Amino acid sequence: RGRRARAERGAPLDEESVRSEDSESWSPERHRTISGEEVLELLPALGAREPTSGYLFYDCQTDDVRLVLTVLGEAERFGAVCANRIDVTGLLERDGLALGVQATDSETGETLQVRAANIVNATGVWADRLRPEELHDEAELPRIRPSRGTHITLHHDDLPLVGGAIVPAGEGRTIFALPWLGRTLIGTTDNDYEGSLEHVPPAAEDVDYLLAAVNEFFSSTFTPADLTGAYAGVRPLISTGDPKKSVDISRKAELYETSSGMITITGGKLTTWRRMAKLAVDRLVEREAREAPCRTHEIPLGAAIAPEELPRVEGVGEEAYPALAARYGHAAKEALALAAERGELAQPIVPGLPDLLAEVALAARREQARSIGDVLLRRTRLGLLAARALEPD
Repeated sequence: RGRRARAERGAPLDEESVRSEDSESWSPERHRTISGEEVLELLPALGAREPTSGYLFYDCQTDDVRLVLTVLGEAERFGAVCANRIDVTGLLERDGLALGVQATDSETGETLQVRAANIVNATGVWADRLRPEELHDEAELPRIRPSRGTHITLHHDDLPLVGGAIVPAGEGRTIFALPWLGRTLIGTTDNDYEGSLEHVPPAAEDVDYLLAAVNEFFSSTFTPADLTGAYAGVRPLISTGDPKKSVDISRKAELYETSSGMITITGGKLTTWRRMAKLAVDRLVEREAREAPCRTHEIPLGAAIAPEELPRVEGVGEEAYPALAARYGHAAKEALALAAERGELAQPIVPGLPDLLAEVALAARREQARSIGDVLLRRTRLGLLAARALEPD
């Protein structure tokens, strides 16, 4: 829930969103203390603890995969050409200045050259893989120190939550337990990671740590066998490499420009992605002495639609419409058109979850999905929410 508020002229801009002075912005409702009865309405899984009161605050939630795909869709609308499975391996240069990139199609092995007036390296934990000597020696870019965050999911019926809970995890640390996409999501951890960045598995010790905290807080007895899924990702924390510093890690976004003209933006976090984009675009404009400030704060993402506005298709369960509207907005009509054209595509991929087989076809046709893994992990989230149900018999 939230409320509309008009930004005050001259008010400072936060990192989560960059709004124009006179635009209408959204803000969550105010935090407050609630009764034990209200706590149980939001956290039924806490029934055994008989809570007497709680502290309620509001925050925002997203499906990061759908956010990324929506951003890519908007970029295409403005003329960008988006390419999947293309690895940048080096820069094209003339007189020491970058004119483009050398790239490889990771499926075919074909090499190609892409020429451009400006090169922006926005590759997260991979940022110092491209021209590392240039970044570290010239820009004095500190080392990127990946930190692994592990999450687990449980059946909603096993740990029923309507709202999220901050769960104590020992030694002054906390984790979250949240309702997410029909499951209960628990996380996260924050530990140094030195393994392969191509596949980051959830660590067994992190899974045990999360389950121990949940079992203690909710008086439950979950084991890894109860999980519906587990996954991990890495954050691009920035380290100076100076062992003398007591705090050697930064989570702030950092922008670096090197002699080739390449701009590298790294660090930061999901909630600051638009601010990071603005930093990069405004620097490009500044060095070219142009009047073309970044417009990200003016551009809404996607085209929202209410579930009841979607056309009903025979065979599609009613629970699918809110999920389709949330994931695709108006583009959900394309998935429903596929389901109407071929009745078998109106069926769910996994019984009990709203994702339709039509979304598999849509992912391949519209979202550059190239594999089953792309569909289950990076278009839908079924690989995280229903991993056991997807295992072959």
